[in-house]
Amino acid sequence: KPRDPAFYKEFVGWCGANAAVIRWYLESIDLSDFNPNAPPPMTAAKEALILDSRTDLVKELMIAIEDREGVFNRDLVTLAEIEFHLAPVMRAGKTRNQLRKALHAVGVEKLGEQRVGSGISGHQGGGKVSLWAIRNVRFWLVAKPAERVAESYRAEGLLAVFDGMGMEVGHIRDLPAG
Repeated sequence: KPRDPAFYKEFVGWCGANAAVIRWYLESIDLSDFNPNAPPPMTAAKEALILDSRTDLVKELMIAIEDREGVFNRDLVTLAEIEFHLAPVMRAGKTRNQLRKALHAVGVEKLGEQRVGSGISGHQGGGKVSLWAIRNVRFWLVAKPAERVAESYRAEGLLAVFDGMGMEVGHIRDLPAG
């Protein structure tokens, strides 16, 4: 809260009359553990500020992924499925390009074109779709195409039971040999 102008005038006068006290106080602070090159600490206020600065599309994506809503209950989804799930936000004038940028902002990775059968949601008659890894990205980047397709057909993701357990899921191919 801003204070009365008289307070500031008195404070400036006090500082001028007590410069030696202020200097003594500042010189007595132990800064031996201070690292001027360290990143600033993350506080609740800073997290709130960062979250508030994100676009509506990014916020909606974060909520849907965290709450495992609809198609976000599995790790791999198509862009069409994401657009369908976020239809109210997308109808508010959002473009596919904005959606792609929002996906990257929340850590979602495009896995590229994947040949699928006719049973995948949002895709008729087989062919190719673009799959996106919502979570466990490192695992899905090295997974076989058949594993990716199987995940895209599931109602609940293969790795859903591990979500929120504080462990990182990786593929067996990433383990050291021996």
